[in-house]
Amino acid sequence: MTINTNLDKIKKYLATEFTTYALLLDGEWGSGKTHFISNTLAEALSNTKFSIRYISLNGVSDLNELKKKIFFELMSERGKKVKQSSVFAGRLLKSVAPLNGVLQVGSNFIKQIRSVEFQVHGVKQ
Repeated sequence: MTINTNLDKIKKYLATEFTTYALLLDGEWGSGKTHFISNTLAEALSNTKFSIRYISLNGVSDLNELKKKIFFELMSERGKKVKQSSVFAGRLLKSVAPLNGVLQVGSNFIKQIRSVEFQVHGVKQ
């Protein structure tokens, strides 16, 4: 796929309020996936409500490690776009929920992220 095709598909995905799937940017090592995200996609999203969060899956061997990485990434800039990040994390986790046999994603993690969001923003649950 071309850069513009990837960008168009990502923009369409982000414009969709509710989805039942996630996007995967796949390619061989060195094909420019990270460069595309860090440059082309970052520039395209610079004036939107979306931000890019990069989480390496290198060395992640189970779902709990992934949850921790997501949580720490979301909290790394505490208070800064926490709501947007928690919505993204919720969408991401809900989209992988149908893979029940492969990953078991419970609603507790989403509730924990929402709880952090409420605490950061001082909103009662």
